[in-house]
Amino acid sequence: MKYAGLLVMPAGLLLCIAAIILFPAPAPRAAFVLCGLAVEAMGLAVAVRGHMGLRPSPHAPVFARGVEEEKRP
Repeated sequence: MKYAGLLVMPAGLLLCIAAIILFPAPAPRAAFVLCGLAVEAMGLAVAVRGHMGLRPSPHAPVFARGVEEEKRP
């Protein structure tokens, strides 16, 4: 997933650049730039989530936590 996020971020940047070049009117240009920034933010979120480690849930069943935790009183 982290590679997908890293690929989506340049797509948002290219969307912003294309909007600035192609749209002469300020309203559509601003809308597409905002969409491009949103795409970049989503790509950043996906990349960050891909780099985060898994944390065990305290509500997970005992068999999912591991054998060493079962031995504790």
